[in-house]
Amino acid sequence: MEFGKHLKKGFWGFADKSLPAIYGLGFVFLVIRVLPKEEFGTYVIIQNLFLLFIAAGSSFALQPMVKYSAETEEIADIVTAGNWMYTIFVLVIGILVFVIKDPLANIFHSPSFSSLAWFLPLMLMASLSRSVLLHLFQSKVQIRQMFLINAVYYLGSLILIALAFRSKLNQTAQVMLVINTITLGASSLVGIFLTPKIFSFSILRKMFSFKIEKSTIIKFWHYGKYSFGATATYTLYTQSDSYIIATFLGPVSVALYNAAKVFTRVYDI
Repeated sequence: MEFGKHLKKGFWGFADKSLPAIYGLGFVFLVIRVLPKEEFGTYVIIQNLFLLFIAAGSSFALQPMVKYSAETEEIADIVTAGNWMYTIFVLVIGILVFVIKDPLANIFHSPSFSSLAWFLPLMLMASLSRSVLLHLFQSKVQIRQMFLINAVYYLGSLILIALAFRSKLNQTAQVMLVINTITLGASSLVGIFLTPKIFSFSILRKMFSFKIEKSTIIKFWHYGKYSFGATATYTLYTQSDSYIIATFLGPVSVALYNAAKVFTRVYDI
């Protein structure tokens, strides 16, 4: 009986981890092959910034939430603290990048970056509930729910890209960012729908409550400052190459470099 229970979780875990690989392969044929190099380079710059901020915010606020939620059934205050600390962290950084978008566009030699930078805080907002609830489900080893949330994003993105790119007029970085925003928001809604089935409606209410225990924040800080340092520096190390290339060579070189890098990411997954 116990073996069967773990085997089932293993199946959903394998299915969940297969989604990025499926997305990566679909990305090669649906996006890299048809998206103009300049557009693809600009998209990569914005998407990598998004992933960097998500990783930094998660390591600072959501990894502590996973740790402390896994240790107790009384998770209401923990979820409240994790949600608001993460939300404030990523939105402040996202809005800051939007404010300085013009200097960044000059640094990256990408004029279109300036006009598309507003997608960064928008995508961060759309993904807020998705990120928090994925980590909450992780803390309670609810792998099936994690798979469903991720499936909406990864598979939904591939379907929308295939539909949108049937017209050459839609083969732009802006269309890719619109699709990202839609699927991130949809996966957040799926997470909200699934949460009461595992926990209760009170958890959703506590997520958006402004009553946060000071002791919980202090506890998160003592853990999060170390997890943030470890994860953020590693993520910056793995993604800094794109920004260095953009600074010296521009978005077209970023596009060519990341087209090749996609294959190594699939291998890593």
